Amino acid sequence: MTRGHEDRIGEQVYGVPDLVVEVTSAHSRETDYGEKMGEYERAGVMEYWVVDPEEGTISVYVLREEGYKLLGRWEKGQLARSEVLGGFEVAVGDVLEANNRKGER
Repeated sequence: MTRGHEDRIGEQVYGVPDLVVEVTSAHSRETDYGEKMGEYERAGVMEYWVVDPEEGTISVYVLREEGYKLLGRWEKGQLARSEVLGGFEVAVGDVLEANNRKGER
């Protein structure tokens, strides 16, 4: 959550999140890049991340006046960065590996 919304900490309901992350699967790909993206955009979610294990990427979309615009698409060996949460970044390979381990359970 952004510093501007720190006052929401401890609330039962936070309202619209600043950032949402979805992990796609073969069955959810169309929903994640279509329906969910549209819903989050209409709700005013400022940043939408799509972790795509099949493609080996993390795509980050930032909400602008005209809708979501791709900030960047990062792959293994790179750091995916947030515009909304300054200083927040993740190693794409670490996220993909964690997702693979989760699927092995």
